[in-house]
Amino acid sequence: MFSSHLLKFMILPSLLSLAFCANNEESKDVAEQFAQAINFINNQLGTIESVQTPPPLSDPKTRASYDTISKTMEKLGSASFPVTGLDSMDGVCGPINEAMVKHRFIGASALKSQNLAPAELQQKISQIMLDNIHVYQDELIILSAAHVHCSAAHIPEMSKFIESLPPSEFTDIRKDGLRKMSKGTINMLFGLATYAADPANSTTTKNQAMAIAIKYAPELVVITSLADRKSALAQFDAAIPYIPKPYLDQFNKVRDAFTNQSCENLCSRQD
Repeated sequence: MFSSHLLKFMILPSLLSLAFCANNEESKDVAEQFAQAINFINNQLGTIESVQTPPPLSDPKTRASYDTISKTMEKLGSASFPVTGLDSMDGVCGPINEAMVKHRFIGASALKSQNLAPAELQQKISQIMLDNIHVYQDELIILSAAHVHCSAAHIPEMSKFIESLPPSEFTDIRKDGLRKMSKGTINMLFGLATYAADPANSTTTKNQAMAIAIKYAPELVVITSLADRKSALAQFDAAIPYIPKPYLDQFNKVRDAFTNQSCENLCSRQD
């Protein structure tokens, strides 16, 4: 690059130093941008015990926070926003999941003072959750895309961690955790793929959900057990009559990901 070898060797250490600092600063900036945005959203929602109604997505600060989440998550797994094992899984995926859960429970805390019978309470909570999925579908699809990407980005690190454990440390609790992760992954992908079956969802949201499911199903299926994949296929097949024809080919692409019979690492440790 430089015509003078002497100049190159004089400048190279400085360039390397600057590059290292720049990468660290960029990484710090991206991670901080994400943290500020997701914390802003979670703070708006309050605690899980008493979730508050957030400002609409049209609110400038709220919109900016969701846009920041989408932009920064595109960089997760890169040098500017590295995956750092279980730490980043807890610190990045965890708050996204928290915001998703909170959205589903908006308004539920008001039921505490009604002294309802357990069955009636559960029925009303279920209805509130369903209503919130429709009301906050735009927010939830942004968070879902971020959460699915975060999960996929951490698969290699999760595999390394599990494979590094000696048999004595691969406890029943950890095995149960893998099994719950397998079922949770299937529920997440199935939920996204069946957005199209709900007339209360907008066309935009349906298209976004299906695109997310198609993109990530092949990556995420590797963490599911073979038994869960078999059950998932039955679940997908049962849903086919309810999927609008324009979405059926896409729905089947998500379904077909579960025909993968490869079972290594996170899958094989669930037996």
